[in-house]
Amino acid sequence: MQLFTDSQGEVRNSKDGIDHVNYSGPFGATPLNPTAHTMIKHYKSINSKLHPHPMKKLTLILTLLTAISTYAFGQHATDTISVKKVPGGYQFYQGENRLTLSELIVTIKPNEQAYKQIKSAQANYTMGQVLGYAGGFIIGYQLGRALWSSEVNWRMAGLGAGLIVIAIPVGQGFNTKARQAVDTYNRGLPATARRNKSEINLSATGNGIGLVLEF
Repeated sequence: MQLFTDSQGEVRNSKDGIDHVNYSGPFGATPLNPTAHTMIKHYKSINSKLHPHPMKKLTLILTLLTAISTYAFGQHATDTISVKKVPGGYQFYQGENRLTLSELIVTIKPNEQAYKQIKSAQANYTMGQVLGYAGGFIIGYQLGRALWSSEVNWRMAGLGAGLIVIAIPVGQGFNTKARQAVDTYNRGLPATARRNKSEINLSATGNGIGLVLEF
């Protein structure tokens, strides 16, 4: 008694104690030995991987589309430095993270032009801090003497006030230069800008549905 294949192309026959498989191919049902059966199963496995189910392909394409879009916009949001104006100056952010001056300098360093600008801004910042603190200390010292005695060196108090006045435009110079450095850095991100201008769309291709990247 010989068994033949079903709709899947396989039926086992253990008549002689050995599993035989009949394969229904283009020339009818053909008995196969276990080795040939293993080869056909291996072929089917490879074929299913090379030609996945249409729904699996669509799911994979949608997943890739979401991942690429998230990376493109996320990368742009993470790389770009934003500036927020606050009383007395600016605050700098990269994404949701606020940057200190030291962190801002490290972030900008890869851009040579922006790095020179931020270092110049840092010099203004340091000078402004020195002048401001020195002027404040001198004035505070003279006010302390006025409270404990009637002796006040008005010349020194005037010097302190003068230092504070000078510190104001120096500090404003820091704000201006730091803003310029950030603008230069942001303009120096061509890869991010290209990603923002590109479009990734689903489109029909010769093999079905695929991703089309347009620049």
